[in-house]
Order: sequence, then structure tokens, then C-alpha cells
Amino acid sequence: CIVEGICRIDVGGKLLTNYLKEIVSYRQLQVLDETFVMNQVKEDVCFVSSDLYSDMDTCKQCGSANTISVDYVLPDYTNCRRGYIRQEKGTDKNEQALRLSNERFTVPELLFH
Repeated sequence: CIVEGICRIDVGGKLLTNYLKEIVSYRQLQVLDETFVMNQVKEDVCFVSSDLYSDMDTCKQCGSANTISVDYVLPDYTNCRRGYIRQEKGTDKNEQALRLSNERFTVPELLFH
């Protein structure tokens, strides 16, 4: 019977946000209490990879060869109310930014495994 071979797994946006929070908190900046901000990060920069292994190889590259890595500037709630992807490579000393590389496509991969 087919019904016995079907299993529901509750995987959705909140689980993906929490997974992204754990990864970023482990690698860069403690953001476990920043669910709203990390949800915005997830919505702005994450994508589903069409070729996972090729994108993983691209992430291992240095400099301009790594076309996947982005800097996401966190909101400071005085000058900007929403984070954004930094377009130019210059840094402002008043900005806090997250460097996101393979997290951009490995977080949504939870939906498929």
C-alpha cells in the first residue's frame, strides 16, 4: 500500500531561518536572538542551486572568481531599517556585515534532503 510509504516531514521557512542562525552564529557573529533580521537575510540572499557541486567548487575560489559570496550589511535601526547586499567592496567602519558564501544555497537544500 502506498500510504505506508508516505511520511510527512515538517520543514519550512522557520526551520530554515533557525538553521541559518545556527550556521552564522557558529561561523561569524552571535545572531541566535535575531530571528527577524536573519529571516530578512534568508529572503534576500538565499537561493536554490541548480548545480550544487559546481556552486560548492565556486565557493572554494578566492577573490573575484567566487561569484557566490556576498556581504550582507546588517541594519543598525538608526540609518537603515533593513539590511542589504553590499554592492561595492569598500567597507564602512560603522557597518556590521555578514560574509555569506555556501550558506546561500546549502540552507535551502534542507527542503530536498
